[in-house]
Amino acid sequence: MAIEADDYGLPPNEIRDEIMESSGRWGLQITVEGPKRLQACKILHCDLNTTMEEVAPMKNRMPGVVYTGTRTEMEWLHGRLTQFGIESNVVQQPDDANAQSIDIACLKSIAFEDRKLR
Repeated sequence: MAIEADDYGLPPNEIRDEIMESSGRWGLQITVEGPKRLQACKILHCDLNTTMEEVAPMKNRMPGVVYTGTRTEMEWLHGRLTQFGIESNVVQQPDDANAQSIDIACLKSIAFEDRKLR
């Protein structure tokens, strides 16, 4: 079992790839609809520092898996949503190139130098 433990943010891509190879790809599944969907978008937009063009595809995937990454990354996002009463789950995802959700490392707003998970 691999675990991330530096408490700083997203690890470099090669380390993330190794973590996901050994522990699998995980997804953040958001189960809310209606006004809570907009609230979830706002929380994730602020926490991930996404661009406005990245918010619409995220919103369109709700309810469902909106982002993927390592288990620790998805548990962090799940915890943030839980703080605001937004229902979500962390679920294991198939690791294939046809995945419908976006890996958070692929977001334009997350540059390696600015990958601090707040």
